[in-house]
Amino acid sequence: MTLAYDVATRDVDPSDVGRDVARVIARDRLVERRIARFREPLQTRVRALARRHPRIGDLAVSFPALLGTLALPRRGVEAESVLARVVAGAPLKSLAQMAGVPLWLRTLKPEAIPLALPALPDSAWFAHRIANHVPRAKLVPDWLDAVGRAYAYADEAVALWVAREAAKKPLVKLPRPRRNGARDELRLVSLWAWLSLHGEMPDLMEGRFSLEMEMNAALIAAREWRENVVVHLDFSVAHAAQAPWLPAGPVGRYEFLPVSTAQELIDEAREMKHCVRTFSGAAATGSAQVFAVCEDGEHIATLMVGRRYPSPFLDVHDLRGPLNAEAPRELWRTVTNLLRTQEPPEGPSAHAYAPPCRMLWTRLWRRYWLAKRRIPDWLPLAPDVHVLWSL
Repeated sequence: MTLAYDVATRDVDPSDVGRDVARVIARDRLVERRIARFREPLQTRVRALARRHPRIGDLAVSFPALLGTLALPRRGVEAESVLARVVAGAPLKSLAQMAGVPLWLRTLKPEAIPLALPALPDSAWFAHRIANHVPRAKLVPDWLDAVGRAYAYADEAVALWVAREAAKKPLVKLPRPRRNGARDELRLVSLWAWLSLHGEMPDLMEGRFSLEMEMNAALIAAREWRENVVVHLDFSVAHAAQAPWLPAGPVGRYEFLPVSTAQELIDEAREMKHCVRTFSGAAATGSAQVFAVCEDGEHIATLMVGRRYPSPFLDVHDLRGPLNAEAPRELWRTVTNLLRTQEPPEGPSAHAYAPPCRMLWTRLWRRYWLAKRRIPDWLPLAPDVHVLWSL
């Protein structure tokens, strides 16, 4: 017996036909109503697939997500093999495993099925917890996309956390990749969370990830971690050491202490709570030098001096107090007068860019690469600081 999906347009009186025929007609109408709720172009493909056999059409009622995946299969899914098993009457659990569709997606409504279903966690641990975080149907496609990306970048624990954050009301606006591919901060926070959970780079993390964190707090911690990693990578490039450009010892009321290593720069940023870490490239390549400014033994500001091409003379690149507060006017006067008396530094204004130390780069990411059994193009084997800013 074949399904007649146009029976909804016919004038059929169930009293004129047998009970079995009436049941089939009612089932046909239910299946057609469910198929009509799929989004285009998925709906057209689902309808064509369902006409092939009644059991395939029944998936529109029993497992819409599985039917949608078979209509538009992703790479690696052998749709025809699964469909043959559907026609043979195989149980839904085995069909879901063959198609790579988690069984917990059975509850999704047809209108919630995305055009391309991402790879999603399917463990019993995850399935028992995810039901509490599924949002309303309109939000499900973006929600599934975020959960799938977190699972690909990290693991099911991080994916569950992202599922919870994405399902909050009002919906948390998750970081999404820009159209030009410049940045994907969900990838950044997922990578940071995975490394944190596995005990990687504890000295470079301002805070550790936990499943109780909110997305905004995690993003702040992940960005700070990235800056710390970049600082160490910038300073891993071997350049000739330069003597401090400002005199040692007090200058009037102030003392200028050179900040010349990666850890000193990180400590300076932590203590002053500002963005001096982002200048690590200039500090490491010799185009600028950073100094901690003290007054009567108290740390009051951070100074960065450098040369502005083509001038050989030193100039103030930045001078900030704690939390990026403006520095005192008297300090500005002292620094300006001091730079006027300094001889221009010898040598080039800056060293050419060089990639960071390969050994350090490999040590940072080796465990992640091994766990994922691949080296993703966004975290390549060749060391390159710039790829971290694209996360």
